[in-house]
Amino acid sequence: MRSLAEQPLARFIEARLDEEAGSARRCDGDGCGEWSAHGHTVGFSQVDLAGFHPTIALHVAPYDPARVLREFRPSAAVHG
Repeated sequence: MRSLAEQPLARFIEARLDEEAGSARRCDGDGCGEWSAHGHTVGFSQVDLAGFHPTIALHVAPYDPARVLREFRPSAAVHG
């Protein structure tokens, strides 16, 4: 039986997690604070961008690089 890391789906998931973590690191994810939605504005730590529909702002805010890295660490430990 192949190990989990040798299975195609596991390799695919690991590659996607690596891509997300790399992108988050390039955004200085560990030091950029938290992103948040406030009506038509998305707060990106030190800068607020207005003009979003509130639904879109709620969609964008969870892509906070710091959140991605927090979620990546436990996933990386599981996938070894």
